[in-house]
Amino acid sequence: MVYSPGALAVVALGTARGAPDRASLRLERLGGVDVALLEGQRCQGSVCQRPVRLVPQRGRRFIGEPFTTLTGTCAGPAIVWAHRQLERSGGPGITRVFELDSTLNPGPAALAVHEQLSIRERDPNAPGGAGNVVRRAQDDRSITLDGGRMRVDHPSLWTRLEDFLR
Repeated sequence: MVYSPGALAVVALGTARGAPDRASLRLERLGGVDVALLEGQRCQGSVCQRPVRLVPQRGRRFIGEPFTTLTGTCAGPAIVWAHRQLERSGGPGITRVFELDSTLNPGPAALAVHEQLSIRERDPNAPGGAGNVVRRAQDDRSITLDGGRMRVDHPSLWTRLEDFLR
């Protein structure tokens, strides 16, 4: 949309589904293309997830498309998790909490994503307790628009964690 005093003009259309709570929409320029970042929150009990969906503008439309790897294979939906959490039993008397926090820093050529993953163990009878951190990891990755596709240079820490948990 273009806004000037007394006028509003729609210059692009599109549909996208994001998380329903605390939703926000912003437009960033990436590699010469406008990309809509839809952020929202989805909670189940005390655990909340904050996905950020990336939707590039193609001509006069916003069209959702998946991420691809640098070699051109599909890398899944165009979602970056600003916050993601999973709780699993770690044996009798232990709950493991896997938590990912990401920050997105848009630049002219790439969207830099800094990820921090922590694994904590806590007593399941004290769900409000922070628990003890047993592992931490962090990584930086980038998302670019190359050859008309949104490309990621490598998988997120969460994806690598899921591969480990299988």
